[in-house]
Amino acid sequence: MWLNETNFPPLVEYADRALANEDLVAVLRTQMEIESDIETLLLKVIPGSEKLMIEMGFWNKVRAAKSYELIGKDELTALEGIATLRNHFAHRKDRVLTIEDDKAIVKSIKGPIKSIYDEMTILVEGMFEERVGKRARLAMVAVHARLQNLASGKASLTDKAVSKT
Repeated sequence: MWLNETNFPPLVEYADRALANEDLVAVLRTQMEIESDIETLLLKVIPGSEKLMIEMGFWNKVRAAKSYELIGKDELTALEGIATLRNHFAHRKDRVLTIEDDKAIVKSIKGPIKSIYDEMTILVEGMFEERVGKRARLAMVAVHARLQNLASGKASLTDKAVSKT
């Protein structure tokens, strides 16, 4: 058996640390959902390209979606912000969301994504505790929602933003 008294305690400690960083999980999970949304958009114009999607990195998928005009400038700017945040988490094992992350991600969302964010902010008022990272999480979910709406045809790149705040 591979596990024994020597290697088991360090593994438990590592697993505890890995699972305790909910900011890491939130950022990486949301980025994965967003990547799946981009793949869905790309599959509409490149049918049968599932194997290609596996070989492409996140940013190559984003660039391809932009090239095919599946996403616009607002989406690209938001995705740049999310990619930067994700890279911060990927290269620092104890990274947590900060007030600066909240500000940077919210600043990166514009147009229809900002409208979705504003609506979500109103809808979740009082549902979640106020804490550092809440705004960044909501902004990433707003990007996810926007991409899902584009993929499903419920939205288009010509949609205008309607801010509620």
